[in-house]
Amino acid sequence: MRNGDNIGQRLKDNLLNGEWSEWRVHSHIMAETIPKQENKVWLDVQKKDKWGIPLLHIAVELVEPDASM
Repeated sequence: MRNGDNIGQRLKDNLLNGEWSEWRVHSHIMAETIPKQENKVWLDVQKKDKWGIPLLHIAVELVEPDASM
C-alpha cells in the first residue's frame, strides 16, 4: 500500500470495517488538587485484573478552589 492510497471513502471503509477496524481514541486530563484527608488511594480487593492483582482505586473529590481550575 502506497502513501495516499487510503484517502476519502477508502480510508473511511478501512477504519470502520477493514484492516484498521480495531482502533480506539483515548483522552486524558491532568489537574492538581490541594491535599485533603478525604482523597484516598487503595487496592480494591473486590476488583482484580486478568492476572488476579487487585486494581488501584482512587477517590478524589474536587472542592473549591480545585473546581475552579
